[in-house]
Amino acid sequence: MNSTDTPRFQQIQHAFTMHLRDPQANPAPAGIEDRRMAIYRRLVFNNVSSLLGKNFPVLKSIYAAQHWNELVRDFLRSHHAKTPLFPEIGQEFIAFIDAHRGSQAHNSDDNPGEDPGFLLELAHYEWAETDLLLQNTELDPDDYDAQCNLLTGIPVLSPLTRLLGYHWPVHRISKTFLPDKPLPQPVWLLLQRNRKQRVTFMELQPATAVLCELLQHNRNANGTQILQQLAARFKQTADAEFIQQGHAEMQRLQRKGVIPGILVKA
Repeated sequence: MNSTDTPRFQQIQHAFTMHLRDPQANPAPAGIEDRRMAIYRRLVFNNVSSLLGKNFPVLKSIYAAQHWNELVRDFLRSHHAKTPLFPEIGQEFIAFIDAHRGSQAHNSDDNPGEDPGFLLELAHYEWAETDLLLQNTELDPDDYDAQCNLLTGIPVLSPLTRLLGYHWPVHRISKTFLPDKPLPQPVWLLLQRNRKQRVTFMELQPATAVLCELLQHNRNANGTQILQQLAARFKQTADAEFIQQGHAEMQRLQRKGVIPGILVKA
């Protein structure tokens, strides 16, 4: 269907929305007073900017106002969202960064500054916090036995956690700490939503991160078998000392609520 086959009202709607997304490149529909269009332009831009600012507060804080506005404008101009749901706008913003800004420094006539190399990872980290907070998932105590032996039972990771790995220290980035190169080794973070509906994080040692990875979707292996898999990953022998140390680490994670217990309902 070409433009001549499109109903007039749809042509006006298309021109209207294209103008709101990118006013400089798309003229407003003919016959509409610019004063009225300006109201819509401000509403759309300010609402999206406010929503993104609440989803990505650290990211917004490290940008000068002019550069933040350009980032929001680039998002409106360049990205075609797959969902109309406001809670999912953060994920759309990450998809935009990945596709249009990426992890490389971005510089253009419209953006006299540069995007930091950690832009994508910082955005993902902030989105993960919000996403975990908004998840409808709840911890059902009837699904777990907190008293049984973690070595003989089937230990699992709490559904209120997220295991994340990054090349940049995203959990430390702030307006006063802006790293200019990635870490020599990835950093592993475990996000957890607590009973007060707040999201906290733990920085994990590599072995603990792999242990949590093995527990994420565990439905069959008991704790001893999980630790044997862990030993194999690090090319170590799963002797009595290794099992003892691994058991102690699982108990520590259980005290923190990361491991709610062993699985009752498989």
